[in-house]
Amino acid sequence: MSHAIRSPFVSLTHSMALVAVALAAACSQAPESIGPTDEAPIRPAAAPAAQEAAPEAEGCHGEKLDCDCKHAEAEAPSDIVEEVTLGKAPVRGPESAPVTLVVFADFECPFCARAEKTLRDLEQVYPGKLRIAFKHHPLPFHAHAEDAARAAIAAQAQGKFWPLHDALLGAHGALDQEGIERAAETAGLDVARLRRDMRSAETDAQLAADKAEAARLEIRGTPTFFVNGRRIPGAVPVQDFRAAIDRALAGR
Repeated sequence: MSHAIRSPFVSLTHSMALVAVALAAACSQAPESIGPTDEAPIRPAAAPAAQEAAPEAEGCHGEKLDCDCKHAEAEAPSDIVEEVTLGKAPVRGPESAPVTLVVFADFECPFCARAEKTLRDLEQVYPGKLRIAFKHHPLPFHAHAEDAARAAIAAQAQGKFWPLHDALLGAHGALDQEGIERAAETAGLDVARLRRDMRSAETDAQLAADKAEAARLEIRGTPTFFVNGRRIPGAVPVQDFRAAIDRALAGR
């Protein structure tokens, strides 16, 4: 049985011009194998008592047509175990890994780019025990995020999702069509095929499925993570991920 909880991001206030300018500035900063397609949801063991800490998180969130990218006070990782359906999500790491970390991300979100380094570090700390699955959640106030998501899905069809994923996150928000195609060349893709596949029915369907899953889970911002079904909202410090992974490995 799935549980839906609301994302704990704090809303941006525009009551002072100085605050608005500061937040806008924060927003402006900034294995080539496709894993199995899991139709079954992740159902880890029941959760114990809540953790104590409430660290500061970073993320892009909101529903209006400008960027609410900022620092936010995050709640501790949730004790609610939610069902997250992978569908056709690209996956890196061994299929047999006991911990699955799902990230809902937006290629134009600077905090998603920062969080990727944390994920790479975690893969080094937990070799063979962790797999990463990527779900698309392009936010409406990021002008090029949806086209970047479409390009990544098209790259998946060429078996090169992760190389383009890395190139897009490394583009520092320069994700107009020219920037996307430049990233695709860097990733070794057939750019003409990518351009066609970005508008294909298959790409439409996969992107729509990811958006529907994000809506079902009431995800409001990026990045949002699930460690064996437990939600971690925002780009929190690496020790928070390690605590969640250690807990999952211990079967708690």
